[in-house]
Amino acid sequence: MHATLPWMPQDVFVIAVVGCSKNAGKTTTLNALLAGFGDDVPNPGVLSIGIDGEEVDFWLGVPKPRVEVRQGAFVATAEGALAAGTALVEICERTGGRTLLGDLVVGRVTAPGSVLLAGIRSKDDVRAAIAAMKRLGVPRILVDGAYQRLAAADPEVSDGTILATGAVLGTTIDQVALRTLEFLQRLRVPRSEFADDGALMDAARRDNRLAMRALPAGGIVTADGPTDPVAVQILGSGDAVIAIPGAIGDDLVRQCAALSAGRIRLLARDPTRLFLTPQEATAFRKRHDLRVIQPIRILGVTVNPFSVLGWTLPREPLVAAIRAVADGLPVVSFDVHPHPT
Repeated sequence: MHATLPWMPQDVFVIAVVGCSKNAGKTTTLNALLAGFGDDVPNPGVLSIGIDGEEVDFWLGVPKPRVEVRQGAFVATAEGALAAGTALVEICERTGGRTLLGDLVVGRVTAPGSVLLAGIRSKDDVRAAIAAMKRLGVPRILVDGAYQRLAAADPEVSDGTILATGAVLGTTIDQVALRTLEFLQRLRVPRSEFADDGALMDAARRDNRLAMRALPAGGIVTADGPTDPVAVQILGSGDAVIAIPGAIGDDLVRQCAALSAGRIRLLARDPTRLFLTPQEATAFRKRHDLRVIQPIRILGVTVNPFSVLGWTLPREPLVAAIRAVADGLPVVSFDVHPHPT
């Protein structure tokens, strides 16, 4: 399939590309999207959240594919990384951020070629780079999300997310489809429909503590965690809603569930804060409810039938299997060389 983008909403300006795993095809997706914008978006922008200046895949030792940019595109990267690519880049702005490879800069590509995107590690620096690109008139910005980090998909960073999946997730189509479904379920936690839940999360963020109230009409209290005496009292009295301002892992939801005498509505700021195993998430949902204040807008799924570990899965059956678990999302597979060197 060519990199045409008829499914890209026009109201999405900052697009995160995240992978279900390492080497799932994020860079392939980035390159296809950058090419697919065509004349409609002559000067797209691109930046990365990740490890600074990796030349070789940290885990597998295979060469990392480069991002290919055309003349007129914009990149945010470390000044020291500019010489590592073949593209010529003119620095337009210094954002004030720093990386291990020097100052974080935003530049315009004056001659096409490849670029090395040094990873931007803090949300403030990511926002500064995006703001600089917007000042420079960049109409669409792609954010490359690092392995096992969903920071790029944070609704406070991006307007929508594309998920890259592929054969590296398993040696069979069923394995890849199951792991893709689990990742989609993590991203697709629904928004809370209760107006008061927003105020509860505001209280949790303000105090950087767990915020909760008994249902149906309890007042907001904050606690250091589920085992705080105040929290134990509310959880033991019946139904409750709990807002967690930071990361939510298996141990935390187990504690809440074990102490609860009723049904819990557990609130995360957004799906990027959830670090639950599929087993624990399923077990929690059997009795309780998991919601977010800011959901992620998933734009589509890209499928890479080639694994850098050496095997290939049949493209069309794999795409069909991913469509079956994607629940109506656009699913595309871009043509790439199977095992680049």
